[in-house]
Amino acid sequence: MTRRNLRLALTGVIAAGCLAAPMAPAQADNADAQSLVSIRNATADYRSFANSQADGFTTLVTNQQTQETCISNGSAGAMGQHYANAGRVGDGVIQRQRPEVLLYEPQANGTKVLTGVEYVVLAGDWLAHHDGPPVLFGKTFDLITSNPFGLPPFYALHAWAWQSNPSGDFSSWNPTVTCP
Repeated sequence: MTRRNLRLALTGVIAAGCLAAPMAPAQADNADAQSLVSIRNATADYRSFANSQADGFTTLVTNQQTQETCISNGSAGAMGQHYANAGRVGDGVIQRQRPEVLLYEPQANGTKVLTGVEYVVLAGDWLAHHDGPPVLFGKTFDLITSNPFGLPPFYALHAWAWQSNPSGDFSSWNPTVTCP
C-alpha cells in the first residue's frame, strides 16, 4: 500500500515488542501500572492537542458508513476520537514509546482531552516479518478483519494511559469516555 493510499485509507480508519510470560494477578497489575507510566511519559506532550498535530497526528479517523468521528459502543463505552500518524501506521513496526494513534475525548467547549493511545499495525505488514500477532506490555493485539473505516485487516491494542478504565487498562472500550 503506498503512503498516499494509506493516508487516504486512514481518513476512514478506526481505531475498531515485549513478550511476557503469564503473571500472577498482583504482578500483572504492577506491570500494567508500569506500562501506563511508560506510555504517559512518552505521550505527555500530546495532552496539548496542538502538539499532537505538530507531530503528525493529523488524520482524524472517520466511520465511512456513518461519518461519525467519535467512536462509541453503547453501554460498553467509547473510544473517543482517533488521531492517527499515517507515517507510524504505515511503517509496519510497533514501538512502546511511539503509538500510532492518540485517543481524545471531545469536550462540550470544543477542546479535546487525551485519554489514551492505540497501537496499530497493518496485518499484512506485520505478518510479512512475524509468525503471529504483536504482543506489547504482555498483551496480545486484537486482529480487526472487518471494519467500517476503510482499512485492510490490522492489529490493534488500546492503552488507557490518561483516563481510568474500569473495564481494564488495555480494553478496547472505556465506559468513562463519552462522545457528544
